[in-house]
Amino acid sequence: MRRLLSIFFSAFFFAVCLLASPAAQAEPISWADKSFDFKTIHTIYLNDLDLTKVTLGSNVLELNARDQLKESSKKTNLKVMYDVPYTYQTDAVVHVAIEKFDAEIIHIPAHTSVVFVDPPFWPHRHWRWHYYPSVVPVQEPAMDIPCQIIKLHCIVKDRRNEAVIYEYEDTRQINPDNTQKEFKKMFNDLFKSIKKITH
Repeated sequence: MRRLLSIFFSAFFFAVCLLASPAAQAEPISWADKSFDFKTIHTIYLNDLDLTKVTLGSNVLELNARDQLKESSKKTNLKVMYDVPYTYQTDAVVHVAIEKFDAEIIHIPAHTSVVFVDPPFWPHRHWRWHYYPSVVPVQEPAMDIPCQIIKLHCIVKDRRNEAVIYEYEDTRQINPDNTQKEFKKMFNDLFKSIKKITH
């Protein structure tokens, strides 16, 4: 019983933290042409990362993002080309763009949170120990939290006729201090999704 109560209050506290967190994310969305046989894709041509709609503000971050895109493409377990003409050598063309890279301030209004206080254990008449935590309300002041909004968009085209066969979109709210790490996560998730439909 004590363990169940501990798990319950831990889960409750974690849920409260998630609700108060500004970085809760929506799941990426995707679309695939149901008439296309994705199992026929064995080789892809990866275009260079498209940054025409955004400015990352750092040449180093831009170079790292471009390198990470190529590194993450290995998650597909497909043969990936990006330095040679693709016209007669690949099955599909992958175009990845960062369409949004904006700084934003998230305002969290004043609210009441809870803190769990551990009281002593009291013996039961059958010599079992029971755990009765106390819940103490705590008034939290309003705060402004800086974040970065990143929107990634990917289009996969059939090499033979240039028809769009797959689209993927991922928008995330991140801590500005973890931008490079977040690019890695986003690119990895993208290519895992491509692997899922091609294997």
